[in-house]
Amino acid sequence: MKKLSKKILLSILIMSIVFSSVAFAQTSLFETIKNHLTSIKNDYLTKESALTTDGENAQNELKNYVDDIETEIRNELDAYEQSKIQEAKNKLNQEVEKVKDKINNDKENMIEEMKNSIKEKIEKDLNKEIEKLEKNYK
Repeated sequence: MKKLSKKILLSILIMSIVFSSVAFAQTSLFETIKNHLTSIKNDYLTKESALTTDGENAQNELKNYVDDIETEIRNELDAYEQSKIQEAKNKLNQEVEKVKDKINNDKENMIEEMKNSIKEKIEKDLNKEIEKLEKNYK
């Protein structure tokens, strides 16, 4: 009986080892397959999605649109500024011409007034000198 119990014990031990290695192998195989399937998820998480490309395209389109609008606004404002500058120059030139015309119209009168002032001064000085002469010889 001792032999039988040793055989049974040995059989149980061998069966336990076999079943545990099968169970271990199955667990290991399960983990390997699970890890492989999980790596598929990583492929999707690490690759660039089409949305990223669409987002970049949308950003580029918006940037180009804003650049075009900015250029259009600048061109319109530059043209407006130049037209206003030209208007201001024209007004300035008109004012200068008005002053020139007025000076030209008044020039003869101004010259006459100045000549009269000079004549009066000289006559006054002459009269003083004549008076001095008269006083000295009286």
